[in-house]
Amino acid sequence: MILLFNVKITNARRFNYRQSAHYPNDDRMDVFKYCLASHAALLPLVSKAIFYIRISEEFKHRTDELSNYIKSLFPEDKLELIWDRNDTQEEWKLVYEKIKDIPDDLIWMAGNDDHVFIDSNIDTLKNGLDLLEKDENPLAMLYYSHWPEQMRMAKYNNAELLEGGEYVKYNWSSFDSIQIIKKERFRQYWFEGEHVSTMRHAGVLITDMLFKTDNLLHVRGPMTAPAYVPTKEMVRHFDGYGHIGNFNNSTPPLFIPPGFWDNEINIKYGFQDRDNNFTNLNPSHSLLYAGSPVGTDYRWAPEDIPIFWKDKVNSLIKNEGINEEEMKKARNENIIKCSRENMNCYNVLFQNNHQPPEEWFKKHFI
Repeated sequence: MILLFNVKITNARRFNYRQSAHYPNDDRMDVFKYCLASHAALLPLVSKAIFYIRISEEFKHRTDELSNYIKSLFPEDKLELIWDRNDTQEEWKLVYEKIKDIPDDLIWMAGNDDHVFIDSNIDTLKNGLDLLEKDENPLAMLYYSHWPEQMRMAKYNNAELLEGGEYVKYNWSSFDSIQIIKKERFRQYWFEGEHVSTMRHAGVLITDMLFKTDNLLHVRGPMTAPAYVPTKEMVRHFDGYGHIGNFNNSTPPLFIPPGFWDNEINIKYGFQDRDNNFTNLNPSHSLLYAGSPVGTDYRWAPEDIPIFWKDKVNSLIKNEGINEEEMKKARNENIIKCSRENMNCYNVLFQNNHQPPEEWFKKHFI
């Protein structure tokens, strides 16, 4: 798999979903570094890591810091680092010329600096790559982020649960830059027709804003193909999902855990009372910290600790008074609940309709 980032590091945000005054508002350079650390966990599956990065003026003084950090995460023989971002069709054509001869057909597209790989292992991803490679359709894709909405869209589009229970599959058209795609799909993005548009955003032509493949939606016709979606959350947008009705108490924004940079993450599991000196996990807690200053951080079990945290965990303190079976039950029920939150996405209003079945998630229960 080719890991392909095309991003700009800036404090300017289009939307701000981090609306709780008590909730951490992490520095955006640190957010990107955190995101990169999570993707370094994918290295066993990565043949080449190519980073196109533009740094805004407020972070220019940290360019060397970022460069050194990336080089500490990704080995030299796999890494290519370019200090600018692709914005136009012509620039993307040059990217294709760069990657077309790499003996790897799959591309992890990352048009954002803040979609974090939070899975506890890379097994589900590896199995998804195998499914995608075996699919004979050159336009097939794997949608790796925005998990709650993908569960809803999959059910809405009559997805089938695949053997093994780790993925559902349905036909869909999307240009979102949070997908794993094949080289032929990538080629067609940029070489099939001239992308002409009169649409403007903030006074700029959409065709001059192709730094994210998302904007191809406005300049070309649909590309319907098989879409594979994991039945567990592998990746989450750092800032959360503002279009989900109760996201602050289901799949909230992330924050960098205390002690992450010093390899001293300290975790408390199963406690009702919050400890601000720790990262707090409690599947049975009624509140999350994103919505309440007394809530737990995540409704995860120890089995759910992200893979890229594991070598940074200094201590894990379990509440000896908890009922482990009740904790597991609460954790499993929360997975289902997160997949059924009310939301409005792709012009579809999801409430009690199109709820994914429990069967989809049993593979990931503990």
